[in-house]
Amino acid sequence: MLGASYIPRLRPVGDHMINSRTSTSSLKAYKWSRNFTRSALVVQSRANRGAKLPQILGSGSCANTNAQRPIGHDFLKMSYLNSSPRALSTGNTSHHDSPANPASHLPELVLPPPVPYISRTTALLTKAEAEQYLYPLFCRGWTIKSMAPNDGFNDANKESPFLVGKFILKGPKSARKFVRELLSIQEQEKHDVSFNLWSGKRPSLTIITRTHSAQKPTPSESTADSSTEPGITLRDVRLAVLLEIAAKDAEVIFKPESIQNQDNSVQDPISTFQELLSRHPWK
Repeated sequence: MLGASYIPRLRPVGDHMINSRTSTSSLKAYKWSRNFTRSALVVQSRANRGAKLPQILGSGSCANTNAQRPIGHDFLKMSYLNSSPRALSTGNTSHHDSPANPASHLPELVLPPPVPYISRTTALLTKAEAEQYLYPLFCRGWTIKSMAPNDGFNDANKESPFLVGKFILKGPKSARKFVRELLSIQEQEKHDVSFNLWSGKRPSLTIITRTHSAQKPTPSESTADSSTEPGITLRDVRLAVLLEIAAKDAEVIFKPESIQNQDNSVQDPISTFQELLSRHPWK
């Protein structure tokens, strides 16, 4: 018989403390989950290898604009991720499949046509294109983040925008399935992204995409500008839309049965989206 003062011995495993009476199957499942996270983190854009991942500081959503996530935080500088990938992947983003964002109320996704290379570059997204393509993504939890220059991940000499999305998945099996979809879409589109997978009962997958060599749009062909800069292009938008379609078709998104009451009428979705756009100097 164990006395009332008995305290089971704990031993650290990764970021968790494992009880000495933890079952072997539970421990194996935890270690598998941990290893899967590590293997997923290795698969990043070849251009970004060795760089530190940025920390996500906010998110945008049509139906989830409450006091805990003010829209003013939708366009903040990214800081380094100096410790656990948990900081990158955990946040208050509500994806479109939650009850707060019923699919029947969402604007239809607009898939851009395949984007041709022009001398190995792609034109930066214009404001008109942003208004057409980004709003449906914005309503599904995607947003724009900015990273300051010389931050390691940002190789530009000024603040550079990124398109960022987050998916809460049903479980490890759904996570494996969706990561395979992501890798397949990357190969199909010939466009690499950075991503972080945080494992657990409801794995969280964060996508960070940007075009490294984007061409500045010009008024006419006679005044063509051959200079490039990192930024968001239709290639990034197209990849994000394809991921949304794949997530829906594969049925991997976690759909909570209930959600805490939130005041979703504080701000108009269109006005907050316009505010988000106004924070970036579109061409």
